[in-house]
Amino acid sequence: MFCCGIVRSMDDEKIAAPADFPVVLVAPPVWAVKTPPLTVTLVGAYAASKGYDVNIIDLNIRLYHELASRNKDNIRLWHLSNLSLWYEEDEYKENLYDLLNPAMEKCSEEILSHEPKVVGITLNGIRSALHLAREIRKRNTDVWLVAGGQYAQPMIWGEMVALSGLFQYVVVGEGELTFYEILERCRKGLPPEPIKGTIVHNDKDYLKIGEPRELISDLDSLPFPLYDDIDPEMYVVEYEEPPFVPSRAFSILSSRGCINRCDFCIQHVIWRDRIRLRSPKSVADEIEWLVKRFGIEELNFNDLLINPSPKRLEALTSEIIGRGLKVVLNGDMTIDDRLDQALAGKLRAAGFRNVMFGIESASRKVIHAMGKHYDSGQAENVLKRVNKAGLKAWCSLIVGHPAEDEENFIETMDFLCRNRHLMGGPPGLSLCVMFRGSRLWLERGKYGIDMPKDDAAGWLKRDGSNDYKTRSRRASLVGDLAFGLFQKDAWLANSPKVMNQADLGARLEKLSPPMLLAEAAAARQPHVSASALKLLASKKRRDMLSGLELSKYGDLLAHAMSRPGNLEGLSLSEIMALATELPKDAEKKETVVTVLIDMGRYEQARTLLETCRPISDPKRKKLFSMLTRASSPHPG
Repeated sequence: MFCCGIVRSMDDEKIAAPADFPVVLVAPPVWAVKTPPLTVTLVGAYAASKGYDVNIIDLNIRLYHELASRNKDNIRLWHLSNLSLWYEEDEYKENLYDLLNPAMEKCSEEILSHEPKVVGITLNGIRSALHLAREIRKRNTDVWLVAGGQYAQPMIWGEMVALSGLFQYVVVGEGELTFYEILERCRKGLPPEPIKGTIVHNDKDYLKIGEPRELISDLDSLPFPLYDDIDPEMYVVEYEEPPFVPSRAFSILSSRGCINRCDFCIQHVIWRDRIRLRSPKSVADEIEWLVKRFGIEELNFNDLLINPSPKRLEALTSEIIGRGLKVVLNGDMTIDDRLDQALAGKLRAAGFRNVMFGIESASRKVIHAMGKHYDSGQAENVLKRVNKAGLKAWCSLIVGHPAEDEENFIETMDFLCRNRHLMGGPPGLSLCVMFRGSRLWLERGKYGIDMPKDDAAGWLKRDGSNDYKTRSRRASLVGDLAFGLFQKDAWLANSPKVMNQADLGARLEKLSPPMLLAEAAAARQPHVSASALKLLASKKRRDMLSGLELSKYGDLLAHAMSRPGNLEGLSLSEIMALATELPKDAEKKETVVTVLIDMGRYEQARTLLETCRPISDPKRKKLFSMLTRASSPHPG
């Protein structure tokens, strides 16, 4: 709870002063558990600076701990793979409603114990927010309920939430000024009429949408987030089992908006094609405040991009270094040639350790169709610079953009293989979604796209070349490949059940040769890889490779052949056929020779070794010696 004293500027003494006007802001699930929420703490801080009595409840982190204490498996509900449980009405009712209802009832009673006049609920997970609102409404029909957050946009959930009839207001866009005006209207006894930046539900069951609210021009003028009701010890390292370890991590917002205009994204719509930046001094002041007050050890920039202005980013690193602030920093970046080696080095010196790049695709055609202004070569160069500086680079990929065909998809697979040594781990994967209001959605006719039942995820091209099944298959392949590349010695615990040979053969026969390579390299079970390699070695399949650049797939093939179990059942001729397509890299062929020796297939190892011209003479002698000892009946 926090308030900044009584501000009495009205003549009517019957109107309560802000300090006597309790307000509660709630962050329901589902959201991150590593850091406190920013939306409610930023909006709450602004209301408190105007004198209001603000209480903040992070229901998301409370439920995370409560459910984990009952059953540690419940932490999986916060995994990205389970987001649909929180968003889809039927899935929420079936899987979460009964589980969460006691906590929702308890939270609604706690909220009302503050005797608030206004309760703000951020729409992190639409179903949990509506669930909480209904429980509050059961107990109090007079309190004003206000929904907000980035998902409150009309093109996402804003209209649907307003039509629920539970809320007096839905706040659209930036929340500080609009929420403050709502508080003032309620405090002065004015009805919930439409104001700038809101959606209001009329009793006659239609919506009134207010004019857009002007954006705050001076972000430095805003107070720091309100953390008085936040317990930093509650925030934990994500996805680890209890007993939980405090993350010592917070978040910061140093800018609002984005310089990019990606066609799949609605952020530039939300921020009206503008970007506003806090000054380096203001950002450093907040970092210093967080370090001194909360003893944080890690800070995540929640900006869409931390490098819209390299000059400003360089100035920020100078501020942090100059103050001697010791904290691990992480943030999202865009591929930009201006991110040179000097700036990468200063990022490292200032405390940055992890940087995420929204690369999305390695196909020039697809990248440019998305509205990005770089190519995969530039992306490689930037990854090399940040790695050289000692930063961990991560990337995100979007699978199935309407401009992407199979060949473009393979380019992205090749990019992962070629640059895995420059990445901190597997990429973040998303299927291409048609967000209402995005440029992609507006231009869907250009691609011949249909959206059955207005399903943003289930769209399809009329020519049949791209549908949800196609996108899911591609995502599965690149996901398996990524795990194969980045976690070579640890197969996933949830390996699929073993298929019978007929089903496996039918599945593999449908894949193009490059996809077979991906399957062979990344399959979770050796018999799948062996079957894929056997098919790939056949003359029919090899002829289909003739129009492709074999060098692009050499790394995949080498990875597939580096596991002993994957070569079981392959004849010498099949192994030799595949070996001719390995990269012109002696080390790759040496690995296959060693695998064959370990398998006891000495004659095949000898034959392959005799043909491995790239292998240097000293190494060949060493391998022949190893082969001789291994094949000898008396190796001692």
